[in-house]
Amino acid sequence: MPLTIGVVGLSHLGLVWSLGYASLGFKVIGFDTDTKTVADLNNGIIPVAEPKLPELLKDHRSSVTFSSNPTVLKDC
Repeated sequence: MPLTIGVVGLSHLGLVWSLGYASLGFKVIGFDTDTKTVADLNNGIIPVAEPKLPELLKDHRSSVTFSSNPTVLKDC
């Protein structure tokens, strides 16, 4: 069972870290209080411009959970 890493805050840096960890084979829970950001990410909409980020999200989507519910972090 892969290690689950929690990332709090899905601004530019948090999103890069989340998808970077996922690309290394970790399960990732990305948390943010901004429900629109979380909804956009869950719909494949990335709120920042960063090379290769769209491909990382597409390729590793099954390894990442995005949520605005802080209780999901207990699984990390």
